[in-house]
Amino acid sequence: MRKTGKGLALLLALLLVLASLAGCGANDNAKFVGVWNTSLEFAPLFNQMFAGDEDMPELDEYIKVDSFPIGMVFTFNEDGTYSIKGDEAVITESMKSLRDTVTNGLRKCLEDMIKEQGVNISLDELFAQQGTTLDDMTKDILNENEISNVASAMEGSGKYNAADGKLYQSESTDADPDADDGYMLYEFKEDGTIQLDLPADGDVDEDERALFPIVLKKAE
Repeated sequence: MRKTGKGLALLLALLLVLASLAGCGANDNAKFVGVWNTSLEFAPLFNQMFAGDEDMPELDEYIKVDSFPIGMVFTFNEDGTYSIKGDEAVITESMKSLRDTVTNGLRKCLEDMIKEQGVNISLDELFAQQGTTLDDMTKDILNENEISNVASAMEGSGKYNAADGKLYQSESTDADPDADDGYMLYEFKEDGTIQLDLPADGDVDEDERALFPIVLKKAE
C-alpha cells in the first residue's frame, strides 16, 4: 500500500502541464482577468493505479474510488501575470473520503484473504500483533502531509497571453510566454465559463489528456 503514496505523487506530476504550457494575435486577456475555480477528477487514475497493483492484483475488486476532485484556483491579473493554487478545503475532503474508501476496501480484502487461508485470527488481532491498526496504517499513508503536498504541487505563477483561442503561459513572472513552448485552447461559453483544452496534436500522455477539458468558473 506504500504504492498509494507514490502513486499520488505521480498523479500530481500531471498537474505540471497547467504551469508548463506556454505567446500572441487578437488579445483576450481582459476576459480572463479575475479569480476562477475549477475541479479536476482523479478517480479514474486512482482506480487504474489500484488495478495495476502487482502486490495485490485483486485490489481493484475491493477498492473503487467514485470521486476524487482536486480543487484549483486560477487568478489572472490585469498586468498579464497569473497564479495557480490548490483549494486545500476541497483537497482535504477528497483525502478524507479516499482514506475511508481505502480502509473499508482493504479491510474486506484482507478479511477474505484470512478466511481463504484458514487462519484462526481476526484482522484487528493481526494488526494488534504489529502494534498498529488498519485505520492507523491508512492514516499514515494518506496523512495530512499528503494534503499539503497536493496543494503545493499545484502552485505556479508566470505571465499569460490569450489570443485567437490560444492561451500561452510562462512558468515565471520574469519571462514572457513563448509560442514555442505550447499552449492550451480556450473557448468562452454562454454560461460565463471558460473551457480549456489541449490541442489534438499536443505532446502529452494519455493520463494528462484525461484531465481535460478543464472548465473555469468565475469566483463570486
